[in-house]
Amino acid sequence: MSHTLSQNVPRVHEHSRTRNKEGWFGSEVTVYISGNWTTYRSRILSYMRQLAIITPYAEFTLDYTFRNKPKRAFSVKYARRAQKMPPLAKEVRACGWCLAATRAKQRCGVLIVLATLAHR
Repeated sequence: MSHTLSQNVPRVHEHSRTRNKEGWFGSEVTVYISGNWTTYRSRILSYMRQLAIITPYAEFTLDYTFRNKPKRAFSVKYARRAQKMPPLAKEVRACGWCLAATRAKQRCGVLIVLATLAHR
């Protein structure tokens, strides 16, 4: 899977399913990072930490392996902190002020983009 930042759309390169002989549940995601890992490491660990905070009912494990240098491998585990799932969110009507502010920002954004294009 790769991700287009301009459109915020993931591109799945391979999706597979395996038999569940052990009876586990959940998802396993394998990610290959090409580039400067020393730059990405802190950001990825920060993202995992934030994900663990906002989803206390899930368990996250990050297993990092380095093909050429096995000594650099490490594992980080964020344990499940809640046993009960939160109730489903209720749908509510949007606030009139919020809608007006959002529409104003959208209109201003379009005007700013048009003004920028006109100056080129």
